[in-house]
Amino acid sequence: MNQMVYKTSDLWQGSLLRVKGFTLLAVHTNGNGRALFEFEDKPEREQLLIDFVNRKLSVEPLSFIDGMKSLKALTYG
Repeated sequence: MNQMVYKTSDLWQGSLLRVKGFTLLAVHTNGNGRALFEFEDKPEREQLLIDFVNRKLSVEPLSFIDGMKSLKALTYG
């Protein structure tokens, strides 16, 4: 069975996915401060991102900030 992968370069989405328990599989950087994050995909991902954009989702703020910091560290070294 092939693993489903979701890719995003959006730090906000990446942080949300980490907080919500999605496994980070890989980070690809281009050297210009941009990164592509690959997460193990789950069926609930699409609705989770829609709820986040529509402000219908709550997350623990410090966990979200920690997720953002760790993704930035992987991006910028």
